[in-house]
Amino acid sequence: MELNRRDFLKGGAVLGGAAAMGSLLGGCSSKSSDTSNSKSSLPVGTTAEDFAQSVVVLEPITKFKEEKTYDIIVIGAG
Repeated sequence: MELNRRDFLKGGAVLGGAAAMGSLLGGCSSKSSDTSNSKSSLPVGTTAEDFAQSVVVLEPITKFKEEKTYDIIVIGAG
């Protein structure tokens, strides 16, 4: 079988569409029945009491060493 550029691009588009649909469907999940922490931003399965003895203090970042402006930012593997 001879593969030309047009067939290669068609196959890539089909595979890309299938991958996108798979990621959309994979992200769908039922809600947890535990609603005790529904108003907090704690990880699933934890409570505020789990972190009561923690030495970590979360404070907003107010001081910056420097600020840079970019046209494009690549995060992750591209």
